[in-house]
Amino acid sequence: GGALSFLVILKGELGSLTGLDGGLCLTAVATLFIFPLSSCKDLSALKPTAPLGCAAAIFITVVVLLSTRWSWEAPLGAAVCRGPAGSDAGGTGSPRRLSPS
Repeated sequence: GGALSFLVILKGELGSLTGLDGGLCLTAVATLFIFPLSSCKDLSALKPTAPLGCAAAIFITVVVLLSTRWSWEAPLGAAVCRGPAGSDAGGTGSPRRLSPS
């Protein structure tokens, strides 16, 4: 589950960074890195690549932080999505229940 989530995030981030299709970028990453590394007969051969996973996690964190619109207001400081104008329940920001139709 975690690896799949990572790949979905990677697809979107690589697509936005390169300006190319995210699926194409993900295919290139899978072909050049993931497939060869996962094809090893002995998993001890993957020890030198462990820092790459850490670097990738830091890279994604930095990209998300840089691309977030910051407002410097409490509670989060990020301009969070509140949905369409006029959709919140009395301006409280609380979720609205859908009508049972």
